Amino acid sequence: MSLYQTMNEDKGARGCVDRWNLIKGELPQEGLLLDIGSAEGYFVKQIVDSTNMLAVSVENKKERVQYQS
Repeated sequence: MSLYQTMNEDKGARGCVDRWNLIKGELPQEGLLLDIGSAEGYFVKQIVDSTNMLAVSVENKKERVQYQS
């Protein structure tokens, strides 16, 4: 199982595959995505890698922004 947000407050990790499988069928193939509070950016990365969408990721925790970079 893939994990995301390993840096969350409780130091745990949440599975993402099932959530991604629910989301991906609802996305358009083109457009602009604004992800506010994107944490480590798992979903933004999946969307950019699997569509022609442009994405803006907004996160206020410096260590998570560095991870995304």
